Amino acid sequence: MSKILRSLPARWRPKVTAIEEAKDLNTLSVEDLLSSLKVHEISLNEQIVQRRQNLLLRHLKESHLKLSKSLILKKNPLMEILMNILLRR
Repeated sequence: MSKILRSLPARWRPKVTAIEEAKDLNTLSVEDLLSSLKVHEISLNEQIVQRRQNLLLRHLKESHLKLSKSLILKKNPLMEILMNILLRR
């Protein structure tokens, strides 16, 4: 068991430590270990997806604000009305 745990990347270190402290590695089955690691892998992947979505959303908001400012600066009355409507949402 300890060989499997040692072979995991550094980002898994908190999970490895938790497993080592919470479970008796001498009696832990390979299936139990693998299922615990699989659950953790799914959680890590969900966190990565969430971070990417947050970055994309932040980028879109920043791009929208830049576009809004540039259109308003042109003093086009119609564009000002449209941007005010969009910014209220």
